Amino acid sequence: MKVIIGLWLVVSTLYGQDEQFFNEMKTALTIHDTSSTLESEMMAINAFEKAAERYPLQWLSCFWASYVHSQIARLYIRDKKSDAAVQSFKQAQFYFDQIKVKAKSMTVREKSSTMALQSLIYLLQINYLPQKNLQKDAANELSTKASGELIKAIQTDPANPVVWVMIGVNLIRDGKQDKDIKKTVAGKVLLEAAEREFKSTAEHRSKTTNFNSEWLPFWIPEANRQLQ
Repeated sequence: MKVIIGLWLVVSTLYGQDEQFFNEMKTALTIHDTSSTLESEMMAINAFEKAAERYPLQWLSCFWASYVHSQIARLYIRDKKSDAAVQSFKQAQFYFDQIKVKAKSMTVREKSSTMALQSLIYLLQINYLPQKNLQKDAANELSTKASGELIKAIQTDPANPVVWVMIGVNLIRDGKQDKDIKKTVAGKVLLEAAEREFKSTAEHRSKTTNFNSEWLPFWIPEANRQLQ
């Protein structure tokens, strides 16, 4: 009887911790989703980092901290603070590496999305860091790594909407640059399919790895503008 009671207490404690963790994750992501300034994004990243510290067995807080750090780096570049951006990219990679330390098991979709996130971190450094911070050889290396991670993400879960968004955005960008309407149409089709898939998910986004679902309100209208 004592053993049964002990197991029940352990399970109850773990369930309570999980519930509290996801409540904190939901709050942190809400701050990010409603953020319009660097200052508010810093509030979001602080919330994710505190969750990562308080719940060392949970890896999703590290996943979202990594993603938000990558977005903060973009804001630093916008404000011409390249040194701060470099530090944010380093933090993005630091928290990404913590995922691999903490995650004892992942679904196929989670593995695929994690690879896609690593690809994004590499790509953003190529696209946003000034040349003084990123030499040509380093940029080429990051480009190779980014492509490799995205390919692995596709191979791991071809039905992952996170992957569809990554490919779709690239197609829309290329369609604009190359003035190729077929690429734009293909990209739009992928984004709209991803949007339907995201909407079919009952879980709050903080419980998922759907980091780039927030890109759709910009990129679908962008594709429509190119097709007018």
